[in-house]
Amino acid sequence: MIGTHTARVFRRSSIAIGLMTGVLACGGAPTPGPASAAVEDSTTAATRAAIHAVWLRHIAGAIQRDPVAVSEIYAPNAVYAAGTIEVRGRPALDTMETRGFGAMTVLDAKHTTTDLQVAGDVAYELGSIVGPVQPKGDSARVMSFHFMAQWRKQADGNWRLTYLVGQ
Repeated sequence: MIGTHTARVFRRSSIAIGLMTGVLACGGAPTPGPASAAVEDSTTAATRAAIHAVWLRHIAGAIQRDPVAVSEIYAPNAVYAAGTIEVRGRPALDTMETRGFGAMTVLDAKHTTTDLQVAGDVAYELGSIVGPVQPKGDSARVMSFHFMAQWRKQADGNWRLTYLVGQ
């Protein structure tokens, strides 16, 4: 019988493997930063801009402590996995983000896309969020979140996170 911890690790690993398989299926190994941006087609460039705009709204919401703006990034069935944390579904993600406001204040953040592969209404992003935060009762520090994400274009035309796996 598989233990709960083992099952969670397996699920997280399966998600990461699935996302990486999707990235590879959409165009091979990731090419870092500006080199890939210089040769992107117009669809990828438009998707990159749209996803970056969603991240900017998410970051602005975090700085303003606006739970609605912060949660807008997630699709209804989104999955977030980081370290030992796994959160599934928009209601649970809304709760996670709201609890985050009680634990720390986001002072600023910068979103960077290292690589983006687009396959129709699905996009795979490798990236990072870096910036200063102020934990409750502690001094400010710079935090980094490096991630692999799967995005889906929703019926309303907006891109939303369906899987966010990072550390």
